[in-house]
Amino acid sequence: MSVSKEAPQLFDVLKNRLLSILALGLAGLLVVSCSSSFAATPQDGAQIERKRLIGPITTIEETESHLNFKASVDKGATTSSVHVEEWTIEGGSLRMSQNIGKTIRFLIKNHHGQSQWLKRKIVEISAIKTSEQIESRYKVQMTLRHNDVKKLVLVSLNDRPHMNYPLLLGHNFLRGDYVVDVSLKADHNSDKAKSEPAAEPKEANSRSKNQDKS
Repeated sequence: MSVSKEAPQLFDVLKNRLLSILALGLAGLLVVSCSSSFAATPQDGAQIERKRLIGPITTIEETESHLNFKASVDKGATTSSVHVEEWTIEGGSLRMSQNIGKTIRFLIKNHHGQSQWLKRKIVEISAIKTSEQIESRYKVQMTLRHNDVKKLVLVSLNDRPHMNYPLLLGHNFLRGDYVVDVSLKADHNSDKAKSEPAAEPKEANSRSKNQDKS
């Protein structure tokens, strides 16, 4: 019985075509899989649409005192910060680290000159690097409101009379709800805040302002 010489060649042709078909099929599946992975889902679009725009300067309410503050928005700052005129700590120690958990009474003042005393527990101490030195600051919880968004966030207490704005709005308030748009213009009251002269630095009138930074 003789075997045709064309049979092996036909087998090789069929094998090569089958391998080509399988390769094309796998390539198609890979493309579809990659496209699905990188495509924006409806949930992603909904999250983007839910975020609000906020400009570089805005108005923030401290909800207990109901004082409105002109705030500088800084998405690069981890924690929000508020200017404090003076403060005292109940049973305070000269070492800042020993005051964590104690009650601090502090005076906040907005750009209109309105002020209010508040009392909070000291949650922690932060080390902030400025252009001149590293400063240690107390952090307390405060409830801040921007339009319909109200959040309880950590705020560092800072003696910042040289700043144009008494409140700095940091990432811990913006996170998840806001996108900063630097093209948005501040309202007319912010111009007033910019033109106000910086207050003269005050001497510490409580023991806590002269504490060792530790």
